[in-house]
Amino acid sequence: MSDVTKPEEPKLLSEPTEPKEDQNPTIEVLVTPEGIEEGKKKGNEKFLNGSYEEAITWFSKSLWTVQEKEVVIPPTTQSFLFSNRSFCWLKLQKWKQAEVDATHALTVNPGNIKALYRRAWARCEQSLLEQAKEDLDSFAKLNQLSAQDADVANLLSRVTDSLKDPSFTFISILDEGDDTEKFGEVKRRRT
Repeated sequence: MSDVTKPEEPKLLSEPTEPKEDQNPTIEVLVTPEGIEEGKKKGNEKFLNGSYEEAITWFSKSLWTVQEKEVVIPPTTQSFLFSNRSFCWLKLQKWKQAEVDATHALTVNPGNIKALYRRAWARCEQSLLEQAKEDLDSFAKLNQLSAQDADVANLLSRVTDSLKDPSFTFISILDEGDDTEKFGEVKRRRT
């Protein structure tokens, strides 16, 4: 018997998360599932080019189109849109927005391990270490940590150490040139 937790089935959010008014009228996303996929793709391209604000506008417009125009998409697509926008917020060091979007992604798809990772990161940056540890523990259960997850294991170790010794605080150093999902070097210092 495995102790891996099986996540709930993904389901679309029933409550709107985006403003009623179109905040990005100059960006066109077709009102079809394919249009939403194309918007997600354009957001990902902007992200890879380091244009995080532009990526946010594409993910936001796609989410707005889904909600306001009632485009039917797979719940996992909606979860990825929130999770990808969360990653943009992390790169911009907008910790609360990153946490909110990662939480939306997890509400839609509790098995989205990238969203768990991103929410843990955002929570660490806000010194919400208990909640970050819960996310990292959930990540470990869902993903069965492997050697490839060294960044997650490292962060979990640092969070655990900091919870044991409150005289340490996190100093996050984000590597601006790195488009991979890493915490960069996370250092601690005595307060």
